Amino acid sequence: MLFQGPTRRAQGIRALLGVAGLCALWLLCELPAARAQAPDAATLLAHRGAVRIAADGADARAAADAEGLRRGDSLRTGEDGAATLKLREGFALTLEADSALTLEGAGPRRTLQRLVRVSLERGALHVDAADAGGAVTLVVATPTAELRVQGRARIAIDEQQRTRAANLAGPVLRLQARRGGRARGLPTRLRAGTSSAVSAGGRPSRPRALPAAPSWRTAAAASAGGLRARWSSVRGAVAYRLALRRSPPPSADNAANAAAQSLTASFTVADSELRRPAWPSGHYWVQVRALGAGGFAGEPSPWHALEVAPRAAPLSVLLAATPAPAPAPAGARVAAAEESAADEAAAQSGDADRDAAAEPVAEPAEVVVVAEADADAALAARRPGRRGIVRHGRFRLGAFASTTRRRGGHELGENPSNTAGVGDTSGFGVRASIAAARFLHVEAELSAEPVTLQTADMPQGDIFGYGLHAHASLPRLGRLGLFAVAGGAAYSLRSDAPELRDDIDLGAYYGAGARLWLGEALAVRIDARHLLTAGYGDRVAHGFTWTLGLSWEPLPVRPELAAAAEAAEATEIANELAAR
Repeated sequence: MLFQGPTRRAQGIRALLGVAGLCALWLLCELPAARAQAPDAATLLAHRGAVRIAADGADARAAADAEGLRRGDSLRTGEDGAATLKLREGFALTLEADSALTLEGAGPRRTLQRLVRVSLERGALHVDAADAGGAVTLVVATPTAELRVQGRARIAIDEQQRTRAANLAGPVLRLQARRGGRARGLPTRLRAGTSSAVSAGGRPSRPRALPAAPSWRTAAAASAGGLRARWSSVRGAVAYRLALRRSPPPSADNAANAAAQSLTASFTVADSELRRPAWPSGHYWVQVRALGAGGFAGEPSPWHALEVAPRAAPLSVLLAATPAPAPAPAGARVAAAEESAADEAAAQSGDADRDAAAEPVAEPAEVVVVAEADADAALAARRPGRRGIVRHGRFRLGAFASTTRRRGGHELGENPSNTAGVGDTSGFGVRASIAAARFLHVEAELSAEPVTLQTADMPQGDIFGYGLHAHASLPRLGRLGLFAVAGGAAYSLRSDAPELRDDIDLGAYYGAGARLWLGEALAVRIDARHLLTAGYGDRVAHGFTWTLGLSWEPLPVRPELAAAAEAAEATEIANELAAR
């Protein structure tokens, strides 16, 4: 037999060890080559400032445009850096200043949805899934949260490791708290136009509606070499952020190079007006967006073209009607601002200066950049202004059809012969509710049930129900939501039967139900309830009610936001980046 005897056995063992060593050496040589031949996980489309790439086990190197990135590579931007990359699956990612991102690649497909993972260690990230398709989901892991994105979103991490997420457009974004390196708890669903935050060791905050886009009122120079801009105030805004640039904004077709096109300056102001008494003359484009509680930025205004004249010349501002230094690219939104009659009267009365040539003017100051992270940290503690009562998750409306089965012994109608004058009924109704807490609504119902009375001549009648109950919802599981209800009602019988006079009885009920969401705001709802009503004597009569209907929640996104043009959407976050 093979390897018989101690000597041959030892020789066989040495031979096997030698073969194993050769295989291990071959694998060590082939793994780098296999990694080099592996397809790129992403491509760096554009960058500016300090951007470095660190591969597995290698020193960080300076980034280059059109460079391929592989699974496991880390992309890091400096204080003046920004980068735009595109994943192989179609997601466009814009990494903002002082940020770090690691590509983890595509995970195993356990469901119909394919998952692509990245890790954001610090900073801020803008995601656009326009080219990804609905069968792929981007999973973004941060130190405190995990997000699943299929649309347009912005994700930011502050110094306290709090993760802020905003769903700018597209399908629902799912946000979960992350502890111990894994996602924990039920996900919070962020619909388009809403935002939430997760702190270390906490759970996602209640979704809030993002502020609306401001509209321009005027843009005028306050003095020679000065700059002044005014826009409409936005309800719920705690501050406003402006982006100023010398070159025209990039078009949607040129969105890939947005990160490489720097801003001239960025400002964060508390009021709906910007004043800079000394500013270099030249052509500018300006954009403003409102910031809500916690520093969440809403949709931006259209880009606004203006010109600041030299100090020696009469001041003028050239708005959209004035030729810009360069034509706006296709897709860029430009809105003309009109000076109101009140502004004209203020200028003529002296309350507002349009020329102010006699005022001393300081030398043009060097253009400075306001760090957005510092501004957002201060905004996190500020309270928003008063909001309207109708917002997503706060107010619900519905309509339903119902069937009620009553057991004998109830005294509705006060039949003197102690027989049930009202049998099983079917009807319809409407309901409305308002949120008292995150998962608790107070709901009112009004129902009508035509009925044939069980008396000698079988007359017709109607039962009207007036219900008020608590509606406690469990966190949603995908499209399905479960809930429980408990409350009381008054039932009013109206009929022409002489032996069954009109009557009103009180009752109570409890039950449970489910809601299946058909879209962003519409759901099918089914309820099953146990009724307790007064019976003859001191008894309690029982009954059962089933309802099937529709439930509707008003969305927080205003029509003007939903109709906002897609042009420059992928570049709006990059346009906020400070450059010089």
